[in-house]
Amino acid sequence: MNLPSTVLRASRHGKTGRPVAIEVAAACAIAAVGGFDLLFRLGAPDWSTDELAYRDSGWSSFHGGSFLANPEHPPLAKHIVGVFEILFGRSETPVRMSAVVAGVLTGVFLALIARRVAGNWAALATAAVWFALPHPADLKLERFALLDVFMAMFTTLAILCVVHWSVSRTWRWVVATGIAVGLATACKLPGALAYAPVGVFVVVRGRFSVRSWLQLSALTAAGVGAFVAAYIPAVRQMPHQVGYMIAFQGRQRTQGHPVLVGGHVYRHPPWWTQLRWQWDASWVLALCYLAVVVFAVVIARRDPDMALLVGVLVTTFGFFAFVSGNILGQYPYAWAPVLAVITGLTLREMAGRGGLVRVGALVIALALVVPAAQLIVRTASIRRTDYAAAAELLRARVGPAPSVVVVGYGDVLLAYLPRCRLVRDTARVVATAVVFDPEVADRRAIGRDSKFLAAHPLEFSGHRIGRLTVYLPSAPGPATHP
Repeated sequence: MNLPSTVLRASRHGKTGRPVAIEVAAACAIAAVGGFDLLFRLGAPDWSTDELAYRDSGWSSFHGGSFLANPEHPPLAKHIVGVFEILFGRSETPVRMSAVVAGVLTGVFLALIARRVAGNWAALATAAVWFALPHPADLKLERFALLDVFMAMFTTLAILCVVHWSVSRTWRWVVATGIAVGLATACKLPGALAYAPVGVFVVVRGRFSVRSWLQLSALTAAGVGAFVAAYIPAVRQMPHQVGYMIAFQGRQRTQGHPVLVGGHVYRHPPWWTQLRWQWDASWVLALCYLAVVVFAVVIARRDPDMALLVGVLVTTFGFFAFVSGNILGQYPYAWAPVLAVITGLTLREMAGRGGLVRVGALVIALALVVPAAQLIVRTASIRRTDYAAAAELLRARVGPAPSVVVVGYGDVLLAYLPRCRLVRDTARVVATAVVFDPEVADRRAIGRDSKFLAAHPLEFSGHRIGRLTVYLPSAPGPATHP
């Protein structure tokens, strides 16, 4: 019986037309959900204060300003943002598209890792976890132009390269791994965390041979070279900028940063902060991840690739939990990609074992539908509120150049109302409006007090704009306090 060679190849791999069609349909569904979660009303949420800093830094680098503006962090991610600004504009949507592209590439790299290790269904499971679930909070962080997104992309690329190296053991893959680690570090310093588990993996998989140590040296040299190359053409300024950056990060660790964890404000959050934030975002997702990680640790005892992934997860989580002393809400994104591929591979492994283990995989998969559906609902409900809407109200009611007391993010308000004048919150200041942000007030532990409003209790009335309260000169009558 003569069959076409393509059919013979499919049969040898256990595939027919129907499984391939199912895979294609699953990939299309994942792409549709992921595209919606990433792109729907991308420009609607307010700028974050960090986005504004990176936007301005990226623009400055290519328009006569300092090539190393915003020296608290390495330059590469900001330069990527700057390229998107040059090509597409400086508003929210084009700037954030740089992060969307990075997030999509991260998902592609994760799927390729899973496919290399365990086949197509593992790749589809990993892609579904990455594109359909939130990490680490309510919305996908890839919707915002933050350094963490670009760092994670290059870290994931490094893992993909070293997984290819584990099969071929060729020099090109180990050099590519080093370049990717260097580029991740050139986006944000915690990108260097991947070097430790990746380096151990290279040496151990190489059975501690002379060749494995030489390849580790090549990986290190390639990483350093890629990091230095990110500073071209300002490489002469690199030593000073790196020294400043390290000193700044050291001061940040010492001083801490106020964050809200479980209703309490901490300058140095407890080690379990990342776990609490994950629980608060979705306790269902937290329990699923816990079950997956426990099973993955068991698998890692005999699977070197899973051991590598668990090592990257433990190293990254452990750094922010026990070493950093300073953590913000987006930092858990650093370990989100590796957790996604661990989840995809673990579900594939559980499904292949049969019995109660397969039932467990089905239960986890069905449970993951809950946070995925919640993410779709939250994305669909995105509206242009808060600071952008407050700026429109101020422009309409008190003119384009008001004097404003901002208990919140003054730089964000300035982005939407550039002619306004920000004044300090004191009793004697002259102001025509007050913008009160409870999110910032809670984190700074200043309650609901405003010195200016306390000194003018009957002169302003409150107007709710999203989560903000905007106080404008009132007609005779009592004022509304937050």
